[in-house]
Formats: sequence, structure tokens, C-alpha cells
Amino acid sequence: MILVLADDITGAAEIAGTALRYGMTTSLITGVAGKNFPDTEVVVYATDVRSMSHDKACEETKRICEDIKRKGFAANDADKITIFKKTDSVLRGHIASELSIIMEQLGCNSSLLLPQNPSKGRIIRKGEYFINEERLSNTMFRKDPEFPATSSDPIRLIHEHSGKVTANCRILHVEGSLHNYERGEIFVAEAASEDDIIIQIDKSNKDMLMAGGADLFETFIRHKLKRGKEKERKRHEISIRKGEEKILVVSGSTQGKSIMQTDMMKRLHAQEATMPESVFEGASPKGWIEEIGKRYLLTDALIIRIGNHEFKGSEYAIRLRDVMGEATKELINTSTPRYLIIEGGATAFSILSHIKWTEFEIRYEFSPGVVGMRHGETEIILKPGSYPWGKMFM
Repeated sequence: MILVLADDITGAAEIAGTALRYGMTTSLITGVAGKNFPDTEVVVYATDVRSMSHDKACEETKRICEDIKRKGFAANDADKITIFKKTDSVLRGHIASELSIIMEQLGCNSSLLLPQNPSKGRIIRKGEYFINEERLSNTMFRKDPEFPATSSDPIRLIHEHSGKVTANCRILHVEGSLHNYERGEIFVAEAASEDDIIIQIDKSNKDMLMAGGADLFETFIRHKLKRGKEKERKRHEISIRKGEEKILVVSGSTQGKSIMQTDMMKRLHAQEATMPESVFEGASPKGWIEEIGKRYLLTDALIIRIGNHEFKGSEYAIRLRDVMGEATKELINTSTPRYLIIEGGATAFSILSHIKWTEFEIRYEFSPGVVGMRHGETEIILKPGSYPWGKMFM
């Protein structure tokens, strides 16, 4: 079994979709305290630690590790479980702190961290991070509101985002080796191609914590587990019995095009409810939630969205996620939809927390990062806010 600890739910879904593509039985969970892990080859544990403060992220990471240990697993039980930590590809989050806690709690002697995705033009070469040959600090990520890329030096970024924790990190060059390292050391592996990733993976041992992005996970499956070629994605039609079933779409993105503009929603005569400016600015959402509840009962497909607003910082984002989570809970309590489609990772985690759904069967990968999963009779589709709606809604 492979247990993946992901720092946000869309990253978790991306990993789950990759495992599914290679024919592995896969489940996604958001909380399993007091329960056993699902009986699948891959279990992806989606957390929301990237959206938390440093101290809360550390507390949550420790809690998850303790839960894993209660179930009898440890990272060095090679015959029982492999632990993989999914991190953000451009090093956003409290990565060093989380890795240090996981290593200490689960008995790993060191960590191989390869966050970059060469398949998407994201590489680390000669100690610097590049996106499509442009230094990371010169890209849009330098303006990230919570984890700005103030440098293209991955070691410096990791330390800047690690709060009070001072982790022992160093660059692992492609031609370098892993001899004479200290316990708890984090090796940031250079890689500019799949071949480089394979070279770095081959340096690891069963007591190392593997951590990084989707390219590392996929290469690990192919190279270490010998899973062979990926399977062809099957087209999945989204359809409902009109008048009997519903589609509920929740968009937490403040930018981009609405799904209302897609052919599928036009065919369903979907209605759209955009958050009023007053609610966006802090007014009580009670009246708006009551209004959309009435509309929801009268339509087969309802889209609720924040709308196109200027981003105003993390406090706004946290409150807006909570509003969308509460609104979705009220609608689902009224009538459980056949399809729940959520745009935006933090919004998705908030919604699933509000409605208290914690375990999901991974069923479809529409495209990398866009995944369909099931809870009970509801099909849930997760889409990152920055991704297009794509052909599945045509």
C-alpha cells in the first residue's frame, strides 16, 4: 500500500488520478480518526495544511502521523506501507517543518524532496528553480499572497517558509551521492527531465521519506513499482434524469470563466447565483443562502460562484471559503445532488469539511488534476481554479 499525505485537496486529487491512470485501486480520504484505512492499493490523505498557519500546520501534521501509528504503520515498514509526501511544485507551504515532523514521527532517516515537474517546464538546475527557463522569482509566483517566491534558490525558499524550524537542507545534484548524511536531513533533488528523476530515485532507500510533486510520484510508480504504461482515459458522460436529479456547481475562484458558458450547462438550462457584493465585503450570507436554496429546488442545475472580484488577501479568502461551505451544506441538506462539481482546492476542502464527507472512491481522471470521485450516490468532480473547464463539459 502507498499512503500519500497531500498538503491540499487538489494536489491529492492529482495524485489519486495518476494512480488510477496506472490501474491501481485508489481512494481519497480527508480524515480517518478511529477508522481503518480503505482497502486500496493507494490511499491519498488530503489535508489542508498549506492554508493553515505554520503552528497549526505542524499540529495537524503531527496528529496525522499519530493516527497512522495507531493503525500500526510506520514509514520503515517496507513490506506494509510506503509513505509519500505530496508537496506544492513551487515550494509553497511549510514544507521543511512538515517533513521534519513526518521523519521524526514515522522513523524516516532522511527525505528526498523533488517538488518540480519537468513535464510542465518546472525544473531545478544548478541550485536554481526555473519555470520554462525563467527564474522562479521572476514569475507570477513572486506575488503569491501567502508564500511569495522571493528567490529562485529552493533552499532559501524552504527556510523562509518554515517558520521557526531550521531544517538541515541541501541540494542533491544529479551527479551527486547520498553518502555521509545526517539523520533528518532533507535533500532537494535537482532534476530537469524524467531521466534525472529516475537517477535521483535510484539513490533513495526504504528508510527515506519520498516527497515532491506529481512527476516524482508518477516516475516512482513506473520505475520503482514497474506498473508499466498508463491506461487510456475513458470518456465519462455527465448526465442526469431531468426533474429527478440535480447538478450543483460551486466555484470558489474569483477569476476565470464561469461554467455557465459551457455547452453542457446551456443544454441543462442551468441557473447561476453569484455572491452579492455586500456578502463578498462581509455582510451576513443568511439571506443569500435562503435565496439560492429556493432556486436550487426549482432547477436541475445550479451554479453558485463568488464572481469576479479583486483578491483582497488571506482573511477574505478564509471567510469566503467558509461562506461557500455553509451554503453548500444547506443546499445538500435540502436535496443531495447527483453531481457536485467544485472549482478551487481550498473551497473544495472547506465544502467537504462542512458536509462531513471524508472518504471517497476515485473513479475518473478527466485530465491531469481534474478528478471524479464518489461518495455514496454523489459523483464529485474537483477542478483546480486555474484549470480550464475543458472538453468534459462540452
